[in-house]
Amino acid sequence: VAAAVCLMIWDHLLTLDQEIDAIWTSRNKGYLPKLIYVLNRYFAEGVLLYTAYAVWGVFSHSLTDAVSSGILSRQSDLITQSRACTRVLWLFTMSSTVMVGLLQFLIAMRVYKSWDSQKRAGYVLLVAFSVCISAAFVLAVITVIVFLKTTSESAASGNVCFMLEGLPRSVPALLSTLLAFDVLIVLMVLYRALEKPRRTHIEAINSFHRDGARLYLVASPHSTLINIR
Repeated sequence: VAAAVCLMIWDHLLTLDQEIDAIWTSRNKGYLPKLIYVLNRYFAEGVLLYTAYAVWGVFSHSLTDAVSSGILSRQSDLITQSRACTRVLWLFTMSSTVMVGLLQFLIAMRVYKSWDSQKRAGYVLLVAFSVCISAAFVLAVITVIVFLKTTSESAASGNVCFMLEGLPRSVPALLSTLLAFDVLIVLMVLYRALEKPRRTHIEAINSFHRDGARLYLVASPHSTLINIR
């Protein structure tokens, strides 16, 4: 846990100068991009820090106090661990879903602009985003509930939560929902690149390559969050 926190802080410091130049000192960006950046980076880091604290700090602190006092109440210890585990699971899962939804929304807005803000594209993206993100939130809640029913805390495994019966079926359904929206995004970008007037076929390839590269830069944190989950 400590190594993960150190790596996160080190990564933040490595890109801090670029962040200051591109976000905070730039006059070309309004308040909305800065707010989105804060949610995308600092909120995610805050969740990870709290997770590290809850997983390691709470458990080790409770055990240390119990041992130092000469009284180790197994039942009280398990209750403390169970509560911390519950908080971590709810916070981490739901905050990850919120962050993924935010990134999906940014990608959808980028695709909407590539369609010259056409209403038909806006309607398709709005409906698809609403359905997918609503389903994602429902599946995330189901995942946490099922996860809590099949988890246990073990002092032998480092006082962390672990799964006893594998992943719930809602996890593949959740990832499939997000993947379906990503596939729709790719298809819309491809269709738009082929639909635009062009002199040669190479222009369509260049257009798709350009938009695809931009979407990749936006979606790369998305894939990171999914891997973390």
